Amino acid sequence: MDLDKPFSEKFIKLRRKAEKFLSERDEIYGKAVDEDPLKMIHEFQTMQIELELQNEELRLSQQELAASRESYVELYEFAPVGYLILGLKGLILKSNLAFADMLSIEREYLINRPLSAHIIVEDLNIYYRHLRNLFELKTRQICELSMIKRDRTPFDVHLESTLVLDEYKNIEQYRIMVIDISEHKRTQKQMAQYSDRLEETVDRRTTELSVLKKDLIIKMDQTRKSEERLRFLTRRLIDTREDECKKISRELHDALGQQLTAITFNLSTLRNDIPDFCKELLDDTDLIVDNMATQVRNLSLDLRPSMLDDLGLIPTLRWFINDFHKRTKIKIKLKAVELDEYRDENLAITIFRIVQESLNNVKKHAEATNVEIFLKREITRITGFIQDNGNGFDINEIFLTNEEKHLGLLGMKERISILGGTLNIKSGNGQGTRINIEIPI
Repeated sequence: MDLDKPFSEKFIKLRRKAEKFLSERDEIYGKAVDEDPLKMIHEFQTMQIELELQNEELRLSQQELAASRESYVELYEFAPVGYLILGLKGLILKSNLAFADMLSIEREYLINRPLSAHIIVEDLNIYYRHLRNLFELKTRQICELSMIKRDRTPFDVHLESTLVLDEYKNIEQYRIMVIDISEHKRTQKQMAQYSDRLEETVDRRTTELSVLKKDLIIKMDQTRKSEERLRFLTRRLIDTREDECKKISRELHDALGQQLTAITFNLSTLRNDIPDFCKELLDDTDLIVDNMATQVRNLSLDLRPSMLDDLGLIPTLRWFINDFHKRTKIKIKLKAVELDEYRDENLAITIFRIVQESLNNVKKHAEATNVEIFLKREITRITGFIQDNGNGFDINEIFLTNEEKHLGLLGMKERISILGGTLNIKSGNGQGTRINIEIPI
């Protein structure tokens, strides 16, 4: 940049203004001499003081201008980017120190040399196109290319160019800003390499996960089939067990029960034909047969109450609960909604076994005094719960420590899962136990 041009123009204007003032003054003072010499002396003194004040003001302005010029020069010379002035032939007319430092060349060696001499051969076309667009379009132009240092080391730069026009709007010079973007380019390259490696890793891991997914799907399918097979076998086992229980129950009731009844009848017939000393023995025998009949009846009902098939679920539960209360003195409240007329053999035996197992657990472990049973048939499901006020237990502990103790609970869960239902147990030490059931219908 031409930093002295503004000063020369300013002094030329001051000189012209002074010459004009002098000619006007001579005309005025020529008349004043004829009129009054003292007045002219006063005017000269006034003018002298005015000139002194103007000189002082000019001196201060020159100091401020010099300080501003020094600051501007410092900013220009030591800016973090390079500044250039090119002539129309592409020669470097001016350069700041920053650009010279980029090239590792003394600034004096740059002046009047073509900028193209410091651009790598492969990027010369980019540079020439950049200047041509600047000249033709007369708008700011931007490009990126590679330059070479004094030791022939290449580095990447960002060029931003504008035109310098004279007072007649003619192109006088090119003003170019040069920014070293080598570090930025290196970072971009590293990021691209990292992105490529990351993409390769992702692709590799995706392939591995795809293989694992296929293996997992196969294993899950095998597990599902195994579970279905196990559930089928379990259901067959439960059905077989129920069938056997039904058969044994009927045999106990029909065969053994009838035989015990016959024995009781025969003993009653013999009572009138035996001597008195044998009647006490007969009474004992009669009592033994009665106890045996009761045990056979209870065993038959535990195996499979025949009324479950004859009367249905709810009447059977009421009979069982009443009998359980007589034997244990535990108060049991049963409430059934929309189930009195509902008949489904698999569902009935499942709910009966769950109630039976739950009450047996209450008797053996809970030390409860009250039990509440609630069952409700809805449109698509049967829901309900069995809740006692007993000791409760730690669910996690009982399933981990004592296999035999929770076989009944596992059996209940397995039975209900076969029907597609769920059984949820909530309990805690000293908090009682609640068993929630839900079975689709």
